[in-house]
Amino acid sequence: SGAAGTLGEEVAALGLGFPRSLEAVRVVRDVCRGSESARVEVAKLGGIKVIVSELVKGGNAFRGPAAEAIEVICHKQPSNKKLLAETGGIKLLISLLAAQVVSPVITPFFLDMAA
Repeated sequence: SGAAGTLGEEVAALGLGFPRSLEAVRVVRDVCRGSESARVEVAKLGGIKVIVSELVKGGNAFRGPAAEAIEVICHKQPSNKKLLAETGGIKLLISLLAAQVVSPVITPFFLDMAA
């Protein structure tokens, strides 16, 4: 899609060495879109916007409910768990989000899930 191309270009322009982390982001997005249980988990925590805002704050992101929500969402589907691991794992995804350099680029991608 055009949005994914733009996202890839923006991240490439930042000079980050984690191109496959974009695939991990897509996995989380697609699992949320395709799974009622994932949507329920997200809703329980206040929705995608709350999760993203918590992640981009950094700090205790690894131990917070946002991290737990993404773990739960990804681990409900073994194939997604495997792909996430291959693309750098949940910690890489969270660290990219928490690193504020990347979050302005990736956050809109997550917000797209809320639609």
